[in-house]
Amino acid sequence: MQKGRRTEIEFLNGLVVREGEKVGLTCQANAILTDIVKRVERGELRPNPRHITELRLN
Repeated sequence: MQKGRRTEIEFLNGLVVREGEKVGLTCQANAILTDIVKRVERGELRPNPRHITELRLN
């Protein structure tokens, strides 16, 4: 991300989310992480570790 390149988030965490959905599981942490990284890639969020450390998963 620092070099402006797209990440492999969709191929890794996105795959976990899709495969989980196939068997009726919600992979909330992976879904949220994927969303955050994609938003950073699109320029909607600035890269900041706080996006991850402030996640609250219940």
